[in-house]
Amino acid sequence: MSVSNIGLTSQILVAILSVVLIKKYKSPFYLFLCIFFIVAVFTELMGAYNVDRYRAGKSTFNHLPLAAFLQFNSLALMYMKLIRKNRWIKIILGLSVLFSVSCIVVYFHYDMFSYLLVFGCLNTSLFSFLYLRELLLSDKILNYKKHFPFWVSVGLLVFYLPTIPFFINMPFMKGRSLFFLLELLIVFMNLFIMYGLLCSKKEVKY
Repeated sequence: MSVSNIGLTSQILVAILSVVLIKKYKSPFYLFLCIFFIVAVFTELMGAYNVDRYRAGKSTFNHLPLAAFLQFNSLALMYMKLIRKNRWIKIILGLSVLFSVSCIVVYFHYDMFSYLLVFGCLNTSLFSFLYLRELLLSDKILNYKKHFPFWVSVGLLVFYLPTIPFFINMPFMKGRSLFFLLELLIVFMNLFIMYGLLCSKKEVKY
């Protein structure tokens, strides 16, 4: 099995697991996370299907700005449900609006898509840091290993932070020889999240 197939398999597994365990983590936070997983799987499947068609000139990747809009805004809404401080929520909301406007622009100027991904990765990394900082200063840090949003945030940082320089350089890459690094990061991200899904305690509200 290739690295790309392992990455896709891990995406599908974490999406299925999240749906199966939805009663355990019944909350608005978890709903937005499930939306993120489902859109991520759909995007990966569409990407795998369209690669060969794109090379043959039979398909484009115009769906990707919409997928990015859904994925990154789902994560933004998720952190708006997790973070308590109003000033951080306002920052998340403002950056999400800017990102949404950027998605519209990129839809008509697809050559800028890699920079849209950089923007989304920066946003998600910042939101994760803000949440982890808030967690560090709260009583919940005493039991962080059983706190599911902690594992989600760590998993997201493992993927999105290292991919920022990758997406910055993506327009200058020749071929897809380095894309296996993305797949490896996807696997590591999903391992953290799956661990959290299986080992965290049930919480009614976040």
